[in-house]
Amino acid sequence: YEEFILELSALLQTTLQVPLSDWRQPSVLVLRVLEARGLRFDAVALLGLSEGIFPEVEKEDPFLDESIRASLGLEPRLGREQAGLFYQAITRANKYLLLTRPYLAEDGSFWEASPFWTTVTNISRKPPIRIRSETPRAVNQAGSPEELLFWSVRRGSLPGKAKELMPRWVRLQAAREVMMARLGDTPVSQYEGDLGSLADRLNDIYGSDHVWSASRLESYTTCPMFFLTSSTMDLDPRDPPRAGYDPTQLGLLMHAILEAVYPAAEDPSSCESVVEVLPEIAAPILANAPLKLGFTPTKLWRYEQEELLEVLKATIRELSDKSIGWTPIRFEQTFGFTGEQPTNIGHENNPILAKGVIDRVDQNHQGDIRIVDYKTGSSHLGRVDLINGRRLQLVIYAMGARDTLELGEPIEGFYWMIRQAKPGGLRLAKFTHSDGVETWEGPLGAIEVAQNHVIRIVREIQSGRFQPIPPDEGCPFYCPAIGWCWKYQSGWT
Repeated sequence: YEEFILELSALLQTTLQVPLSDWRQPSVLVLRVLEARGLRFDAVALLGLSEGIFPEVEKEDPFLDESIRASLGLEPRLGREQAGLFYQAITRANKYLLLTRPYLAEDGSFWEASPFWTTVTNISRKPPIRIRSETPRAVNQAGSPEELLFWSVRRGSLPGKAKELMPRWVRLQAAREVMMARLGDTPVSQYEGDLGSLADRLNDIYGSDHVWSASRLESYTTCPMFFLTSSTMDLDPRDPPRAGYDPTQLGLLMHAILEAVYPAAEDPSSCESVVEVLPEIAAPILANAPLKLGFTPTKLWRYEQEELLEVLKATIRELSDKSIGWTPIRFEQTFGFTGEQPTNIGHENNPILAKGVIDRVDQNHQGDIRIVDYKTGSSHLGRVDLINGRRLQLVIYAMGARDTLELGEPIEGFYWMIRQAKPGGLRLAKFTHSDGVETWEGPLGAIEVAQNHVIRIVREIQSGRFQPIPPDEGCPFYCPAIGWCWKYQSGWT
C-alpha cells in the first residue's frame, strides 16, 4: 500500500503538479470503485482505462444464462451500469483527477483504450500525456527509494542527501554495466562471455596435452556459452523431477542394448541371429534402466519396452540390408581413455588429441572399414552439419579407427538413426564440398574439413571466446545455462 501511494504521488506531481500538502493527507485511501461511492477526495486517480479492464469484459454465467436468470427473478449478470460507476468515480474528486491506462500489453502489442478514455480524450482540451519508463525524470520527482535509485543509476550519480542508498546504488550501477554489455550488438566484455583475460589459464587447461571428446567440441559449435557452462565449469542442468525417460536417457538405453546384442549373437553378421537373442539380452537392461539411468517409469513402461524392442528389431534388419559386403568387427570400441593411446585430430604441426567410443566398425573383404555411429535423434546428421562444424564425431571416429586403432582405411561412414531405421544424410564415401577455390571430396576431404574446424574451435576456446550464440532452432534443453542465460531461446527439444 505504502509503495503504491509513493508511486501514485510521483505520478500526480508529474502530470497534475499537485502540491505535496494536498495529497499527503491521512485521508488518502486506495479503494475499489464500489467502495468509494458517496465519499469525496481532494485528488482521485482512476487506473486501468483500457479495453477489458474498465469497463470489464462481461460474460454470461456458464450455468445460468440471462434468460434463465430473468425467469428465476435473479439480477442480470450482463448490462451492469459501468458507465454509471465511471461517472461516480470521476466525480469523487474535489480538486484533482488523474486518469491512466496501459497502452501496451504484456507481449508488447498495442492495448486499445476503453470507450471511457476515448470519450474523455475527445472532450478534453489537453492531449493525454504518455509516460514511458525510459523517459528521463528528475530524481526529486521520485516516488520511492527504488525509483530514486533507478534514475540515479541512469544519470550516473546519487544525490548527496541519499548517501544511505550508496551501497545499493553501487550494486545497481555494476548491474547496469553488465546489462548494457549484454544488450550490445558487439560482444566486447567479460559480461558477454569474453574471457580473453583468462587466456593463459585456458591455455593451461586446454593445452597440447588435453584430450578432447567429439561431444565437447560439438558443444562449442552449438553455442560457446553451452561449452563454457557444461565443460569448463562442469555444471549440470537443473531438471525438475518428471515421470518417464527423456531423449538422452532413451539414447543411452538403446545404445546399451545394441552394444550388448551383437556380440551375444552366434553370428553378428546375421540379421536373424541378432534378432533372435535381442529379447533375452534386452530384458535385464530394460529392467535396470529406471534405476541406472535415473527416471521414474510410468504406467506405460511395460508397453514402451515392447515398442522399443520392435524399433530395435526394425533397425537391426534395415542396418543388415545396408551391410551387404560388410562384416562387423568391433562394437563400442574405445580409444584415448585411461591407458589408451589418443588420436591426433589436428594437423601434424598443430596436434590436438582426442578420445572416443565408436559404436560399430565394419570391414569389407579388402580390409577397408566403415564407421557406424548410432543416433536416436534425426537432426544435424547431414553433410552441411560437417561443413559448418556442427557434427564432427563421425569423422573423428574414422580418424581414431585408422590412425590409433589401425583397423584399416575408412572408406565409408554414416550416422544411423535408430528410430527411423535409416542412415543420416552424411555419407563419408559421397562427401563433397567446395568453397569456390578448393574442393574436398570423400573421407579424406571430410577429415580435412573436420580438422580445420577442430583447430579453429580449440583456438577460440583457448582465447576465451564464450559469447552466447543460440542456435537457429533454439537452445538445447540440457544446457546448464537455460535458467539464467540472457540469450536463451526455447525451441530445441
